[in-house]
Amino acid sequence: MSPLRKALPSTAQDIREWYWDEGGLIPQDYMYLLRAEITEQEFYEYVAQLGLMPYRAEPTNSFDFYPQWYFSPLAEEQLEWWTPTNNSEGAYIYDGESWWYFAKYENGYVYVVSFNI
Repeated sequence: MSPLRKALPSTAQDIREWYWDEGGLIPQDYMYLLRAEITEQEFYEYVAQLGLMPYRAEPTNSFDFYPQWYFSPLAEEQLEWWTPTNNSEGAYIYDGESWWYFAKYENGYVYVVSFNI
């Protein structure tokens, strides 16, 4: 179970996940999507627990990354449950320098994107 899923409150419902990595002995690139139904208060507790900070929508340099909430998975499969808007207002980020977590709350769900490049 991923640390992002483990950090969800015990009351989380309708939990969905999707994962891809490049394979091999030491996978370098990966993409992980998580959606779960939680309350807005639980969302703020979740991002605090993970150490995420408010996301700034305006990049400060060409190396800044932004979440692609409209992301179509690398497997090119359509995930019917992955329905966030592309609005990053109110989103949170954890910048691990070569990997990132993004989280936002919409329509009663937390949407989380984690990736490494």
